[in-house]
Amino acid sequence: MRHGLGSGDEAFLSDAARTIFAEYTIIVGSTGNLGFSVGVAGRKLGFEVEVHMSRDARPWKKERLRHAGVKVVEHDGDYSAAVAAARRSAAANNSNHFVDDENSITLLLGYSAAASELAGQLAASNVQVDETNPLLVYIPCGVGGTPGGISAGLKAIFGRHVHCIFVEPVASPCVLVQLASGTNEAVSVYDCNLPNNTIADGLAVAQASLLVTGFLGNFIAGVATVTDADLSYWVERMWKGEAMRLEPSSAAGFAALANHGQAIMQSLGKKPGTSIIWTTGGSFLPDEEWLEARHAAGSTVVPAHRHPEG
Repeated sequence: MRHGLGSGDEAFLSDAARTIFAEYTIIVGSTGNLGFSVGVAGRKLGFEVEVHMSRDARPWKKERLRHAGVKVVEHDGDYSAAVAAARRSAAANNSNHFVDDENSITLLLGYSAAASELAGQLAASNVQVDETNPLLVYIPCGVGGTPGGISAGLKAIFGRHVHCIFVEPVASPCVLVQLASGTNEAVSVYDCNLPNNTIADGLAVAQASLLVTGFLGNFIAGVATVTDADLSYWVERMWKGEAMRLEPSSAAGFAALANHGQAIMQSLGKKPGTSIIWTTGGSFLPDEEWLEARHAAGSTVVPAHRHPEG
């Protein structure tokens, strides 16, 4: 191996590896979750890390990143502005590596690896995926990279027997807007007079990844939108019912299944199917943030129809 570090995972955790990695900087733009993950992992390995955060990012994520030694650059603009700034910063030095959530095949393939893990879990649980028992997967969606990669991986494994539904906030449905436009030109939620303002910080994205919508658009079975009230309700319900500690973004799939599951089933010919709800985050939530999310749920008026179907 280059630099004489040896082989195996242990080599990357050695002092020698950290000394080498310290010469390089990883740079990423984020509304919160991707930047948080890259920042924590990068610093553990010894890299310098620079995270550009949009106005939607929660303060606690910025604070924890700084505590871990990450350089956090805050922006008044949205996710796209933060990514653009991160891209410019990364281009300034050859020792920088830019994690591009908008237009990276490598990152997309990394996300797709989750599909293999899910396939293994289904097999271990004796869940068949075939013509008579299709798989429906509800995935929270921001710029589209994560659900796009997962969908590509699942399609490679299960083909036409899997149907991936991207779930977006009603104020930030960037993938829905881009696909509905019928064009390869970038279209923003702002073009549709939508505010891109949501409690789901990880999903607060105005412009979808054109890599995902252009290259993987046909893999997307549908896009469902949910309100902030939906998200708050399911944060509280999943805690009370299943002791799942979710942040609003990761409650999106439950809200989509409850509100749109029956219609989606009908569009697929009313086949019984197996529904999978993807959750993304919540275990790192500080107690005060957690209590705030639950308090919002307590003040939410919820229509009686919000119960999962199928």
